[in-house]
Amino acid sequence: MTKKDHRRRYRLHQKVKNKILLFASERKIITPFDYVIKCKYIIELQQKFQYNIIPEMINPNIIEVIEPELITN
Repeated sequence: MTKKDHRRRYRLHQKVKNKILLFASERKIITPFDYVIKCKYIIELQQKFQYNIIPEMINPNIIEVIEPELITN
């Protein structure tokens, strides 16, 4: 990649990092499962720089673990 390509890639990182979870070194973009990709910057990262878009199936912040109650007779 040329210097111009690197500058463009990192400029795109700045534009999309507040919308999605971005791993630049692994070239991976993690989006919510129901997220519709309309952002032209994300599409450019995918098409021009071969980033993988991975929909996140489960958000660990949503899952609540409830301890079972013990019933004794």
